[in-house]
Amino acid sequence: MLQLGQIGGYSGSMAITVHAPDAITADHDARVLIEVAARLDSDQARAAVLRLAGALAGTGIILASPDESVSPRVAGEMLGVSRQLVDRMIKDGQLPATTKPGSAHQLVSVEDVRALAARRERGHAAIDDLIGGLLADGAEY
Repeated sequence: MLQLGQIGGYSGSMAITVHAPDAITADHDARVLIEVAARLDSDQARAAVLRLAGALAGTGIILASPDESVSPRVAGEMLGVSRQLVDRMIKDGQLPATTKPGSAHQLVSVEDVRALAARRERGHAAIDDLIGGLLADGAEY
C-alpha cells in the first residue's frame, strides 16, 4: 500500500492499492489519467498522476481516503486476499466492520484495512526473520 502526502497542493492522505481488474478498464482509466495529467499546473502533481497511469498497465488502482469505508470485496483487493477471507477476519474480530442501516451489507473503514495490512506485513516479516535465523543456524528448509 502506498500513501501520498502533499502533492500539488493536496494535503490530505490517500491510500492507494494496486489490484488487477480487467485490462479494458485499466487501459481506459490510464487514458483518463493521462488526460487529467495534461491539465495539471504542478509538475509534481503531473508526474504523480502519470506514475499512476503507468501503474495501470494491466492493473488497477483503488484510491480511498483513510476516513472512507469500503465493502469487504474492496477491502480484500486492498489486502490482496479474497472477500471470503475478509468476511472471516470480520467474523473473527480481526477487522472491525459496520452494517449499513437497514441492510446486511457490511462496511470496513479504510484506516482499519491499512492497520490490518501493516499488522500482516509485520507478522510476515517476523516469520521471514525467524526462518532466516533457523537457516543461518543450519536448519534445513
